[in-house]
Formats: sequence, C-alpha cells, structure tokens
Amino acid sequence: VKYNGCVFGAYIAHFIKEGNEKELNSWLEKFKKEKYTHLKEYESFLTELSSDYLRNNRNELVTLLGECGLENNIINDLITYQFAKRGLLEDVENQLDVLKKENSVDAEIYDSLILAQVKNSKIDDALNTLNVLTKESMEITADAYCDLIRICAEEKRDEDVQRLLVEMNESGHDPTRRGALVSLIDYFADKKDVEMTKKYWNIAQSTGALTNPEHSHKAIALLAEYSPPQAYEMFLQLHHNHVIPLEETFNVL
Repeated sequence: VKYNGCVFGAYIAHFIKEGNEKELNSWLEKFKKEKYTHLKEYESFLTELSSDYLRNNRNELVTLLGECGLENNIINDLITYQFAKRGLLEDVENQLDVLKKENSVDAEIYDSLILAQVKNSKIDDALNTLNVLTKESMEITADAYCDLIRICAEEKRDEDVQRLLVEMNESGHDPTRRGALVSLIDYFADKKDVEMTKKYWNIAQSTGALTNPEHSHKAIALLAEYSPPQAYEMFLQLHHNHVIPLEETFNVL
C-alpha cells in the first residue's frame, strides 16, 4: 500500500506521542523509501508533526529528509514554513539565526519570516523585512507580497497597499493567492472602485479562488449599483462554477 505524506506524518506523530520506538522506526524506514516527486507530500508530512518535535529534532529531520533525496535548502525552507504558518515567530527567527550562521538563507526563508510577522500582526516589522530585502537586492517572492497585501488591505493601510501593488506589478506579477485576492476585492469594493474590484474579481475567478459566495458579495453588489449587466454576468459565472450566491446577493440583483 502506498501512503501519502499526510498519512505517514499522522502515524509517525502517533508513535512519537505513544513512545513506541519500534513502530516509529519502522514507519520512518517506510517513509524514506517513498521518494515523493512533489514537495507538497513532504510539507503534508511535516504538518502532522508537533511544533515541539519540529523544534527539538531539527537535525534528525534534516537527516531524514536528506535521505529522502531533498537538498538542505529545501528542507530548511519546509521546516521554517511549518513554524511560520503556525504563527511561531520566535521559532522562525531562531531558524533564521541558525541558517545565517550556516550561510544557508534564501528567499523562501524570508517568505516565512514575513508570514510569521503578519500572523502576529507585526505589519510594520514585515514591511521592514521587505525593505531590507529590497536594499540588499535579494529576491522577493510573490508569496511574500501576497501575505503583505492581504493584511494591509484588511487593515485599510492605503499607502502600503498601493505601494505593494506597484512593486509587485513592476516585478511582472499580479497577486494570485486566494487570501490576497479576496482582501483586494473587498478593499476596492469598499472604496467603490469598480475597475479595480472587477479586475481582482476576474483574477480570483480565473484561478478558482471564489468558492465561497461571501467573497463575491461586495463585488457583485458594487457592480449592481454601477453596471447591472456586468453584475449579472458575474452571477452567471458563479452559477457556472456551482457556487450559490448569498441571499443578500440575490437581493441586490
């Protein structure tokens, strides 16, 4: 039977918790033999492990994933991201310090730092991190921009939203992550900016980000006020994708 990374992680986490060394070692050996081709499987595996285990067994995990065929920089990115998405800023900063000493810091590590700062509502710190990357001519990924755009749009930080969108556009990208797109749709709808609302609604629609009808309500309500035919077309697109609009969306139409 071939298991995915999530299942392996769940079993291994269970045997760690139970203190069953025999089964733990058996499953670790099975895991090493899988040699997944997609990094998502290793991310799913790590997601099942506790923060304490990630924190206290970094070297063992680096060795384990190295035996699976992953390069050290990818392993460090995966582990650091686990801390970041859990909002464990201190752990991310500790990882960054260790990796700086090992001269192993890449753009994805700073992605994780920015994500952790955003999750802890340290928006100014996250923006400062972005500024440092710019000054040092380091790569800034689309994910880092999306995390910052999302929180700045939610907090109505107008100057920061506009600056980040300009910088991202100059790098040849538009936001494509669900969280950033949904925040931008609502942000521009609240400002009654029809053009920008429709722009980000279209991007979100084309990338499959609009599965929740709440995420389309403000946009359709705005377009219903200024351009009813376009609002109706948006409604039809949702219907085509089997998304049932909210009752209040039907009402404005």
